[in-house]
This record gives sequence, C-alpha cells and structure tokens, in this order.
Amino acid sequence: MSSDNVQALTPGTRLGDYRLDAVIGHGGFGITYRSFDTQLAKFVAIKEYLPVEFAVRGGDGNVVPRGARFAEDFAWGRERFLDEARALARFRHLHIVPVLRYFEANGTAYTVMEFEDGKSVGELQVRGPWVAATYYDDPRASDSFTEDGWLRTGDMATVNEHGYIRLVDRTKDVIKSGGEWISSVDLENEIMAHPKVAEAAVIAVAHPKWQERPLACVVVKPGEELSKDEIIAFLEPRVVKWWLPDDIVFVDEVPKTSVGKFSKKDLRDQFADYELPTG
Repeated sequence: MSSDNVQALTPGTRLGDYRLDAVIGHGGFGITYRSFDTQLAKFVAIKEYLPVEFAVRGGDGNVVPRGARFAEDFAWGRERFLDEARALARFRHLHIVPVLRYFEANGTAYTVMEFEDGKSVGELQVRGPWVAATYYDDPRASDSFTEDGWLRTGDMATVNEHGYIRLVDRTKDVIKSGGEWISSVDLENEIMAHPKVAEAAVIAVAHPKWQERPLACVVVKPGEELSKDEIIAFLEPRVVKWWLPDDIVFVDEVPKTSVGKFSKKDLRDQFADYELPTG
C-alpha cells in the first residue's frame, strides 16, 4: 500500500468477493485499489469514493463526513459517484475502461473496473481518415464495423500502462469460457515451453456449462514420451487454473496454412464433434 495515503484500506481487506492488493491511485475524491476478484480469479481496479475535503475514514473502516456541516455534501457526492458508475456500466467504448459493477459498503460507494495491466484482453478496434467506413457491396460489412463506425480488426490485444498495444490472438481463435477469454496463443506458448513438446495448437471445444473450453493438440518431439498429466503438471504453476486444457490429444503434426501458420480452421473441422471428458 502507498504510505502517503493513510486513509487507504490495508492490504488483504475483503470487500465481498474482492481482496484489496495495493493502492494504484488516489486524489481529492477517492482511492483506487488493485484488487483480486476471487470468483473470476483475476485482478480488477476498484475506486472508492472518499472526498478528503469533507470525509474521513473512521477507526472502524467506515467513511464518514468530517462533521455535520459536510454530511449533505458527502451524500450528494456519493450519489453522483454512483450515477456515473451506473451510466458507465451500460456504456462500452474503446477508450474508456469498462465498469463491471458498483456497490455500497463501509458507508461509501465503490466502482469495479477492468484493470488495465497489459493482461486484460479485448478486441482491437480502429478508426480514422485512412480507415474505410464500410466494405462496398459486401455482406460482411455489418459484422466488420461497430454501430458508431469503428473497424473491428479481429485482433485480440492488451494495452499496458504506457499505452503500448500487444496483439495476443484472433477473435475467431480466442476461447470464450464462462464469460472470460483465454488466449489460445499464450496457452500454446506455455505448452511449447515444455522441453518434450515440438508443437502445440489450442482450439475451443463446445462445453455444456462454460460455452467453450480449451483442447490442446500436441506434437511430441521425436524419441520422447509425454503424458497428459505431465503437461498439466507443467502448466499448473504457469497459468491460472481455469486456463488449463480440459483435454489434450497427441497428433503427428499440426496442420499448416500455405504460409506456415497453424491452421486452426482445419483443427476445428477435425475436432468439430469432439466430446470433452467428464468428471
């Protein structure tokens, strides 16, 4: 925690499903924490309404007005804070950090947002004078642009705190599992870091509960032997639990495109009717 804001909640404080980890920002109207969502197993940013001009944190952790004369201002500001959160929770834009939810606790209000740490993944969309407004006489145009004119590139990307963009996957290849996205490329790279693996491609397979789950197609290096359990054990300290493949199949080779890239389309066709193991 930052030492120059004594009103910040301490590390490890629980706010429902969230565990506070560190202060990442503070100002005249509140404090922003990096927090861990214990349900979704990922970091989020939580902003706490704490206007230092007319509010203070009490010994019990609750935020209270500095005195009776500030009570009305504090209550009014807290309601405006919630109004803004309600509006942003319904709004999505490329340049605005998404608001996931909002709630009241400790006598004040909180907003939960995506944590822009260079890890949270979303689709890259672009617009500008050099970007076409649509595709002429092409039925794909409606799927390629947003309603307000942004071109959907089909690339999945992250943005770090310095504004640098890193492409991590394609929208058609990313695995959409339980409301979260798993990068097939990142998972492939972790599997191929195993010294006995020559190649690995990961595709999404339908799942009755989670919508999609990862299936890993692995090529073992000549002369080596490797089991599914060995791969899972190798991955466990490297990725979060819900990224682990639900199954692993060993193949002679990963199909390639004409330019040598993994052909995920061929793999999806090959395993279109694949049923993941249960239990």
